[in-house]
Formats: sequence, structure tokens, C-alpha cells
Amino acid sequence: MSLLGNWDDIFNKGISRVEAYDDVDRIDEVIKLLKLFRNARFYKNLTNVYSDGKNILASDNNWRMSFKDIPNFNIALKGFGRFEAPFYLPPITKVICFTQLRAMYLNVGLSYVYSSGHRLTERENKSLLLGDIGERVTFFVEDYDVFDDPPEFSVDFFKRLKNVKWENKRARKLNSYIYDVILTIGAEIASPTVHDRTLGHGTIYLIGCNALKNDRDILTCEDVVTAFLTTFKIFMSDLRPLIPLIDEE
Repeated sequence: MSLLGNWDDIFNKGISRVEAYDDVDRIDEVIKLLKLFRNARFYKNLTNVYSDGKNILASDNNWRMSFKDIPNFNIALKGFGRFEAPFYLPPITKVICFTQLRAMYLNVGLSYVYSSGHRLTERENKSLLLGDIGERVTFFVEDYDVFDDPPEFSVDFFKRLKNVKWENKRARKLNSYIYDVILTIGAEIASPTVHDRTLGHGTIYLIGCNALKNDRDILTCEDVVTAFLTTFKIFMSDLRPLIPLIDEE
């Protein structure tokens, strides 16, 4: 039981809100996966990576570079602007900022940790941040594992990304409804962790990326669906073949 009532009732109410978007392509796939996650040991184990209060880095991972020293992050900071509001509250703040880019990389890192069975070593962390997995996910979105040689990050890309807007309240609410179901699952099977917030922020980044991929500056219901399916795919896949280890110095 939850303080808000029976978990089945809370979950079913959340699902019914998502089901109301039955006109949106592939919404049925999102609903199927949400129901799967609620009963899957995989998802509980995934969320528990963060539950002990540690991050995804190994204890002996002493590599510390500032964001401006990581080429892709430095480009993104120039595009987004180095100032970030101390809170995330669109429309007062931008829909997408540097925080969401970082969350996307954290989601990729979490998937790597889950597949490998250990926290990121220094070499693995460098390979993730300095390789092209970020560009793959950014420019190819759900097809990140299909195509090779993604475009390089550019300042202009992030300038455009920071100015995207929701098409309407319906698209924005769909994002919230799906995320609310994820929060419900997390609260029921484990306890709310940083994983929930990171998943949400990383998915918002992908909503924007999918819009730009389709040459739009507005975020639609279809972008929301594709972004969540991409995040779910990232968590359910072994990304290590796409993140070759860099040579050690």
C-alpha cells in the first residue's frame, strides 16, 4: 500500500491517462513496456544501481575533467549558454538545457554499468564521454545502433535545441503522464532515486533531438513516444559494442 492508496489503482490510473493517447503512433509499445517494467526484476535491479547512494563510477575512478575540458560538453555549453537556472521549471526556464544532455550520458552510463555488472572504470568512463555514443543517440535517436559515422556536435545544433518548444499542452502532458507512471513503478518496486529524475531529464533531451531530426522546432506527441522508447531501448540493450575502449596512456 501507498499513502496515496493501492498500488494497482495508482498504476492503472496512470496507464489510463496514457491510453487516452491511442491516436499517437506506437503509444501501445510504450504502454506494453511500462507494464513489463512493473513486473520485471530487470527494472528493479536497474534502479537499485543508484539506491545505495553511490554514483555509477568505480571507487578508484579518479579521472576528473571539468565539463569545458570534454570536447562535446564544451561545444554544448557554448550552444546552450554557460548559465543554468538553479531550478527546472519550463516555461520559466528552457525546455532543454545542459542538464538534459548530461542526463542522457548518465542514462547511457547506467546501461553500461548494468550490462557489465560493475561501475565504470576510468578507462570505460573516458571511452563513454570521449567516444561517439553521445552523437549516435543525439542524431540517430532510436536508430543509434543502426547507422555509423554520426555528425559531430556543433554550437549551432545546441543553440537550436535550447529554443525548441512544446507543440501544445497535450504533448507536454503526455510526457508528464508517462513519467508519472515511471515514478509510480519506481516508488512501488524500490524507492525513489536519482535514477527517476535522470531518466526523465535524459528523455526530454531525446524528445528535442527527435524533433530536430525531423526538421522541427516543436515537440510533438510522436517525439515523446520515440524518446521514451529510445530511453527504454538504451536501458534494455548492451551498449558496450558501441563504446569501444580507448587506448590507455
